[in-house]
Amino acid sequence: MKKKPVILLMFALALGASAQNQNIAYYRDVHIDDRQYQFVAKDKIPLEIAIKTNCYRVEFDAQGRFSKIQYSKRGKISIDNYGVSDVNIVYSDSVEQRYYNYLTKNDSTPNVRLQSLILDENKNPVWIKLYDENGNFTKDKYGITQYKRILNADGWMVKCQFFDENQHLTANNNGDYSFGYKWNNNKKFHIPETSYYNQAGELHDGERGYAVARMWFDKKERRNYETRYFNANLQPALKDKRYSVVRRTFYENGLVKTSQYFGTNNKPIDKKAGYCKIENEYNSFGNIAKRKCYYNKNRYYKYMEYTYKYDDNQNLIETVQKLDGKTLVVK
Repeated sequence: MKKKPVILLMFALALGASAQNQNIAYYRDVHIDDRQYQFVAKDKIPLEIAIKTNCYRVEFDAQGRFSKIQYSKRGKISIDNYGVSDVNIVYSDSVEQRYYNYLTKNDSTPNVRLQSLILDENKNPVWIKLYDENGNFTKDKYGITQYKRILNADGWMVKCQFFDENQHLTANNNGDYSFGYKWNNNKKFHIPETSYYNQAGELHDGERGYAVARMWFDKKERRNYETRYFNANLQPALKDKRYSVVRRTFYENGLVKTSQYFGTNNKPIDKKAGYCKIENEYNSFGNIAKRKCYYNKNRYYKYMEYTYKYDDNQNLIETVQKLDGKTLVVK
């Protein structure tokens, strides 16, 4: 039986609650923390900055919980890197419903309209079930319909298994049947490690090219400074045949300052849009003002530089492209 009337009713209630909510803030970044699958907002900015840059508009309910998340570009609703324009969240004692919206509908639009999170007695999600706009089970871009989350004593996820709509264990598009987390630390960094497994419970690479990803987040701001990838034999591996290590530095406002890419030999590799290092400079609104992209030292040229100019409303009006300091294109 179709669940569309129920989904539409709940979504209308979510919109109604959102319309009355005046507790609104703006952030440069909103993401999901896999430990308890909760939204995290970072790098708060004032409204006068938000209306002239890319950011997330977040509404909170009376209990301080996320009730709506909307992505905007210079004050207008837009689509983020995941193809989502906004998310509305509805809470109850045993279920959390997340309704996803997309500005456009075409062949690349995600099928998932609703994530239904089944909660344990501590309000931690132990199942994630995916539905389309008609209230029917649907698959996400990884080919999965249901996720079973196995938690440790702290309520953090340590293993996640994949299931189809009939509750049968299944594989994702990469041939993995599950993935797990190890939550490691040292004095300065959180060092989570995620590993992917086949049906036999063995580490599994697949088309993805790696079985293990080890990440370094600073404990204060929780910014991802480094990620390393390893194959099923725990040897350095190329992520999607591109790079084995990525290292980043950040400005104080959370924007990425530099990104560097390395191969399995820990030497620079031109596998990120053809570059091994990218340096970013931003204007006072946080919009990119200059991007310098370096090639591996074995190239006969050194870097490509892009400079961006904006009008008073921060609309892009000019892009200048240079190769080793020589102007190539102005548009």
